[in-house]
Amino acid sequence: MVVESCAHVLELGCAGGIMLSTLAERFPNTTFVGVDILQQAIDNANRIVQGKGLKNISFIQADVSAVEIT
Repeated sequence: MVVESCAHVLELGCAGGIMLSTLAERFPNTTFVGVDILQQAIDNANRIVQGKGLKNISFIQADVSAVEIT
């Protein structure tokens, strides 16, 4: 799996963070960041992470379509 060789993983449109938190459990030496436009999704994702006690994952509420890439 490609994640094994990554130091950082970014998921855009992470929703409730189920997939990302599963990966964070499996790869504790990788840092994961999830981004979603809905604050409710981020809140749900944070609850999942807190329940699992994961320290290598965080979530950000943002509209990625508004990000300017230069």
